[in-house]
Formats: sequence, structure tokens, C-alpha cells
Amino acid sequence: MKADIEFLQSARSKAIIFDKERSMFWAKNKRGYTYLLSENIGLYDIEEAKEIASDSLNGEAYQHQIVLYPYVVSFMLNMPTNPELSGKGVLIFAQNLLSARDAMFMRYGSQWAFAYDLDDFMSDFDKYKILPEFKFAIVDVWASIDLK
Repeated sequence: MKADIEFLQSARSKAIIFDKERSMFWAKNKRGYTYLLSENIGLYDIEEAKEIASDSLNGEAYQHQIVLYPYVVSFMLNMPTNPELSGKGVLIFAQNLLSARDAMFMRYGSQWAFAYDLDDFMSDFDKYKILPEFKFAIVDVWASIDLK
């Protein structure tokens, strides 16, 4: 998966699905399993992803599928501690915004500016064209998964 503007556009209002038993992600079109950074990662409509996950429920403790939503976290424009990250961002797949923020704190500390769900971020991009102006780029992609 190349986390460029085309991927971000295609991931709007979408989610990915993590399978706890296989420790892998659902592939496109429900055709097997893959890794997070694969070109074959499945982006599912949110309601479809929730339905797939709910099909695996036999009580919360037995849920095999976890729905992960895309979040973009942006760094400050003038980062004195990490100038190479100034104006850049990361893409985190998580179960909710708080999990994405916690994952960001653990990985990058507190030197970042805003956390958005992907739809809000892309809405700002469409409205203000923020990516080209600031040469915004995604510099890291990961999934934050609570396996409890």
C-alpha cells in the first residue's frame, strides 16, 4: 500500500478488518488475508466492515474480526526537534480516535498538532488544498490494535 493522496481518497468512509486468529488483515473482495502495507489490503464500507465483525461475535470475548478506521495525525509546521517531519503526517488504523492518539503518543511523543478521522482530514484537503501548499506527505503507516 502506498499511502499517497490517491490511497487517502479511496479510504474515505472506509475501514479495514483485522483477524485476531490469523493476525492478518482481510484482503480485497473478501479473498483471503494479507498484511497492512500490502497493495491487496481490503478497504470496506464502514457498515459492511461492522457487519463482517458482528458475524464473528459469540459474545465480545470471542470476536475474531476487529474493525479499524483510518486516522491522520499531522505534525506541527515548524518542529524544532524534528524538522524533517514538519508539515508531514502519519496514517494510523485504530478502533477509535483515542486509540489512534494513544498510539501516536507512544510512537512520537507529544510533538504533533492534530488528529483527524480521515474524512475530516480529506474534507480540509478538498476545501483548503492543504497538502500541495505545505508539501504534506504521509511518512508512517501502522495499525493500533487492542487484542483484549
